[in-house]
Amino acid sequence: MTIREQGSKHHRPVLSISMLSYNQAEYLPRAIESILDQRLTVPCEIIIGDDCSSDESQQVLQRYQREYPELIRLHLHTDRVEAEIPGRRNNVTNLLACRGEFTAMLDADDYYIDPDKLQRQVDILTAHPDLSMSCHESFIEWGPESPRPNYRSSYRNKSGVTITTGIYGHDDLTRRYSMPFHISSIMFRTVSLRPLPDWFGKILSADQAIFYLLTMRGDYHYDERPGSIRYFSGKNYVLSSEYRSLESVRLKLRETKIFYDHFPGVRKHQTFRSFSGRLHLRLVKPLAAEGKLGAAANHLVRAAKDLYPELNFTRVKKVLFS
Repeated sequence: MTIREQGSKHHRPVLSISMLSYNQAEYLPRAIESILDQRLTVPCEIIIGDDCSSDESQQVLQRYQREYPELIRLHLHTDRVEAEIPGRRNNVTNLLACRGEFTAMLDADDYYIDPDKLQRQVDILTAHPDLSMSCHESFIEWGPESPRPNYRSSYRNKSGVTITTGIYGHDDLTRRYSMPFHISSIMFRTVSLRPLPDWFGKILSADQAIFYLLTMRGDYHYDERPGSIRYFSGKNYVLSSEYRSLESVRLKLRETKIFYDHFPGVRKHQTFRSFSGRLHLRLVKPLAAEGKLGAAANHLVRAAKDLYPELNFTRVKKVLFS
C-alpha cells in the first residue's frame, strides 16, 4: 500500500516525514508526490513547515493538505525571523512536531526515487534497536539554473568519503569534515533528537549537527543504494552569496568551536581542526585590508595553530606581536 492510499486512515503515526519549505513552490509537488508514492506498511504523517515564503508555496501546501487532511500537517509561518540563522525556527518547529517513533527528512526541492526506501529504513531500525539512524546514498542533480546545468553525480563521490553498505559510528562520521550522505536520506529514532540542545540555534550547519547528535546516541546504518535526489536549483542557500560571506565564515568558526566542545570525534580528528584553520585564513586578508592588523595577525596565528599543531606557537606569537 502506498502512503497515498493509506492517507485517510486514522492511526497514530509510526513514521513522521519532516519537510522544510522556503520559496520552493515549483518543486513542492515533485517532493510531496515522491512521498505519497512510497510503499509503506506502517501509519505515517507528513509534517511540512514553510518559513513565510513570498511565492506560491503556502498555497500549494494548502491544496495538498485539503486533499490529504488526515495525512498532512502544516506549519505555515507568517513572518520570517531575520535575526536568526535562516530557517532555524522552521526546522526546530517541524522536528518537535513529529509524533512518530521514527522521523525521516526531505528538503522541499529534493525527492525520493526508490518507492521502498522508507519501508526499508523502518525495517532496519525495527530490527536493530541499538541503531539511532539509517541513511543511504543519494544522487546530486543540478538544475538548469545551477553552476552545472542538468548534471547528475553521486553524493558519496562529492564528499570524497569512501563508504560501503554497513554499520558505522560517531568516530567514523567525524574522520572527515564532509558528510558522505545527505539529510534527505536519513531516518532516525525521534527520541534520539529530543531535546535539542540550546546551541542548535547558533550554528549554520543544522544537518551536520543532527548527524553528530544522532551518532552520539547510537551507531547508524548506511546503504549504498541511492534512494533520493539532492537537487541544486541555483536558489539553494549553500550556493548563495550570503552563505559564502565573511559573516558566514565567522558563524562557521563559532560553529566549529561548538562542535569541538560537544563531540568527542571532532576533538579527536585533525580534519576538523584543519577546516577551522582554513576558515581563520579566509579572514586574514579582509581584516588586514580594513587596517585591523592585530585581528588579522591573531587569525593568522590561530590558522597556523590549527593547520600545523606541531609548531611552537609561543614563539610565533612573539614574532608577530613584537
